[in-house]
Amino acid sequence: MMSARSAAVALLGVACATVGGCGTQPSPSVPGSRPPSAGWKSPAGATAEPQPLRFALVSADGRRITVNAEGGGCTADWRLVPTETASTVTLRLTEYRYEGGPCAAVAILRQRTTTLQSPLAARRLVDGPSGKAITHFDGRKLATVQWLPAGASAPEDRPDGAGWIRVYRFPAHPAEAPVWIEQSPGNLLGEDRFHPGMGTITTTTVHGRPAGTIAQYDDHGVLLQDQIGWYERGYTYSVTGRPTLGSQQPFPPHVLKRIADAMRPPAA
Repeated sequence: MMSARSAAVALLGVACATVGGCGTQPSPSVPGSRPPSAGWKSPAGATAEPQPLRFALVSADGRRITVNAEGGGCTADWRLVPTETASTVTLRLTEYRYEGGPCAAVAILRQRTTTLQSPLAARRLVDGPSGKAITHFDGRKLATVQWLPAGASAPEDRPDGAGWIRVYRFPAHPAEAPVWIEQSPGNLLGEDRFHPGMGTITTTTVHGRPAGTIAQYDDHGVLLQDQIGWYERGYTYSVTGRPTLGSQQPFPPHVLKRIADAMRPPAA
């Protein structure tokens, strides 16, 4: 029989699907992993290397830009720097890491945010090292989350391919698993990530539209993780209860549905 932990890994959560993935979930803090301030200094003895950027989030006011920063056990920090012109905003993400010493064999995914002097508006968003355009999600098109279980933190925003992921944690209730909400352009419900090889699949509706709920339980009937997904107004949405610690318990499917029912997609 499959163990509870093996089963939890086997269930495919939508938040694992593209950039980062399940193997690069947030890991313990690394030195200097806080967003750099105006007085930021590069870590002494660290080697600087640019990281290419393909995706970004742009806030509704057009000024805050968030990107994913990837690293490992030798990573000391990252820095995101914008350069603005009348027609272009160029982003340069630099990783600082220590070379030659023993490092933990871990994959790290963090986010870095920068604030522009003027809204991005119609300007092109470009990756500095490659000169290629960066696909970005416009925060004005982000659905509003109008209900969450008590004690939810502010969202941790991160790009997920061309989509947007918000992770809500419950710091006052550490046994409660985080809630992951993803919004991705296009109808992705036919993809394999919505048809896992195990788990109980039921059909329902969200805002009158067809929706599917996936729930996985261990051999003793304990819920391991669950997800509800639907397509609406040009986007695929999903709400997932996925533990990041073995001791956490996800909210049951009816709670995820309540979150989904309370979400308000932007006007078409």
